[in-house]
Amino acid sequence: MGLRLKLRAQVAVEYASLVILVMVALIPIVYIGLTSIEDGRRGAQAAVAVSALVDAADLVFAQGPGARTIVDIYLPSAVNAEKTGIYGKEIRINVYMTNGAEHDYFALAKGNLTGSIPTTSGRHMMVVEMLQNGTVQIQGYGE
Repeated sequence: MGLRLKLRAQVAVEYASLVILVMVALIPIVYIGLTSIEDGRRGAQAAVAVSALVDAADLVFAQGPGARTIVDIYLPSAVNAEKTGIYGKEIRINVYMTNGAEHDYFALAKGNLTGSIPTTSGRHMMVVEMLQNGTVQIQGYGE
C-alpha cells in the first residue's frame, strides 16, 4: 500500500512539473503574439486615418474652393505628438510601437494642406475644406 501511494505522489509531482514547464514556455509566446497584434492594430488604425484624410483632401481639392466634407477617423494609442501633423502636401501620423520603436504612416495629397491633426487616442471628426487661396484646410470638427 505504501509503494502505491509513493508512485501516485511521484506521478502527481511529475505531472505538476510538466504543466509548469509548459506554462513557462507558453508565456513568452503569448506575450510576443499579443504585442504583435497590438502593433498591427496601431499601424492599421494610423494607416486608415491617414488614407481617409488624404482621400478627403484630394476630393475637396478636385471640387474647388468652397468644397467641404467631414471625415470620421480613429487614432490609435501611443501617437507621437511631436512627429504627427500636416507638412506641405504630406499628412503624417507617427506611432510608438510596443517595443518603443516609432513608425511613420504618411500619404501625399494633390494640393497644399494646412491645419492640424489631433494626437489623442480615439474617434475624431475632421472637417476638410478647400479654401479660396487654393489650400486644403484640415481641422477638428467644432474647432
